Amino acid sequence: MLHNEKLSLIMAEKDPIVQATMLHAAALECSPKVSVFTRLIENNKIGVISLIATTIDYFQKHGFIQTLRQILVKINILNNSTPIKNNSIPNNLWDNSAENYVREGFKLYWETLGKVRDYQISLFTGDSDKDHFAYSLEILMKRTNRTGLRGLILGCQESGNPPEMIFYQSGLFERLEVVDIAQGLIAKQKNKANIKGMDGIEYTVVDLNQATFQPDTYDLVWAMGTIHHIQNLESLFARINNALKNDGLFFTRDYVGPSRLQFTDLQLRIANGLLTLLPECYKKDRYGNTIQRIMRPSLETVMKNDPSEAVRSADIVGVMRKHLKIEKFARTGGTILHPLLNNIASNFEADEFGDSLLKMLINLEIYLVGQEIIPSDYISCTAGKITS
Repeated sequence: MLHNEKLSLIMAEKDPIVQATMLHAAALECSPKVSVFTRLIENNKIGVISLIATTIDYFQKHGFIQTLRQILVKINILNNSTPIKNNSIPNNLWDNSAENYVREGFKLYWETLGKVRDYQISLFTGDSDKDHFAYSLEILMKRTNRTGLRGLILGCQESGNPPEMIFYQSGLFERLEVVDIAQGLIAKQKNKANIKGMDGIEYTVVDLNQATFQPDTYDLVWAMGTIHHIQNLESLFARINNALKNDGLFFTRDYVGPSRLQFTDLQLRIANGLLTLLPECYKKDRYGNTIQRIMRPSLETVMKNDPSEAVRSADIVGVMRKHLKIEKFARTGGTILHPLLNNIASNFEADEFGDSLLKMLINLEIYLVGQEIIPSDYISCTAGKITS
């Protein structure tokens, strides 16, 4: 074990990178190697988030992956088991959908944070400045080499500049059709398009579990955050494939984690382990209440709030692969950040330290997903038509 003098020197070091280097060197002297790390963590001398985030490079370079797993097991964040591998909808439920993400200026949802947005985009496009829209337009221009395109948007978003308007403004599209079951939301967005003079956008109220699309018609079918609300996945993906032109593009960005938001024991252990380490001010919701523990929502609660919520989310990827030709597939995390930041997201944009905490949480999630310690609950994907 470490001498007290060396332990004191490590704990006194202010620079986290230097501290990580010292820890790494000290670990090489110890048997078992994990002992110095667990001793420091158990005594709350060094934060787990900071420690893991700043030592990942060393673990990767020196083959310490198993040591990291031992640390997490020791502090009861992971267990020793093998990592987990990968209705009817009321038509007014999502009429005011924006309130589910931001309320009275307070960000509730993890994906509303700018750094999370950049993280998600960069994992898919490779460049945080090239978002999903820019990427899709670039691919469309290459594969179609024409204008006058037709697009189908599955799901309506409450926004001043939603997907259909972004695509319409590109000048590539002659017509865009937006379909959603939320009657009030469709009316709102239709009114916005009319005010902007975008007469090439058509809005229709329809249940995607039953909707029919014209065959061989669309250059683009776009679905962002919509498909996890669909029960009849097999039929929907078959209809999407049928509706695409031979050179058409399908894009989706969605939640594909445990159905009905039944978070796994593993992700709850990790999320709650991290929650206990966060300073108190970052754990407060918009009412000032402190989030003490992240719980798996009951099926009754999920069904009451939204009967369609994540109804078959865990099946999405498997069914999609059977009905469409996958071209680009990115695992974009969310397994930890989604439950951890729920109802407290805004706190991490409140000051510089919160911003730094968010960066470390993002890096940790990227690492855990990349090492397949946890699966990815969100994906971004492009696909083409399967022709017979």
